[in-house]
Amino acid sequence: MRAATADDAAGVARVHVDSWRATYKGLMPDAVLDGLSVDNRAAGWRRWLSGDADRNPEGHQCIVAVDAADSVLGWATFGHGRDKGWEGFGEIAGIYAHPDAWSSGVGHALMEQAMIALAQAGFSGAYLWMLAGNARALRFYERHGWAADGGEKSETHSSGHLMRELRLVANNAPV
Repeated sequence: MRAATADDAAGVARVHVDSWRATYKGLMPDAVLDGLSVDNRAAGWRRWLSGDADRNPEGHQCIVAVDAADSVLGWATFGHGRDKGWEGFGEIAGIYAHPDAWSSGVGHALMEQAMIALAQAGFSGAYLWMLAGNARALRFYERHGWAADGGEKSETHSSGHLMRELRLVANNAPV
């Protein structure tokens, strides 16, 4: 486990694309998932991890879980809450493990490290958003002390697909 660097962009992008394709099958249109590009995502991640404020205006951190060969197995992004009324809380903005690393402890280690970092930054609680219908993710979050608090939002993906998201809070955040 370590802080991500711009050199990790391709690995982060590979995890991003492969995990979306495996996780969101049936929750998002196949055309959206089939159209994901590791190269395109890597370019965006390279800018984000290089400190491009336009790509990461919130100044969130990214950590990666790597294997012995330094290949990215998973990643998490986190920082201060971006939503109105939640600015004083930490937010897990993204957490993904490569499907080949599912049930190996990678997700647990990423969550643990992200929560430690948020606590060290002085946040009294944390929240995250997850795609509605993602039963595997919901089980993962619940095992780690997260619970839905009734918050919902909908965003339209660039493909035109409406994505409904549910807010979860860590057991030490107000519900």
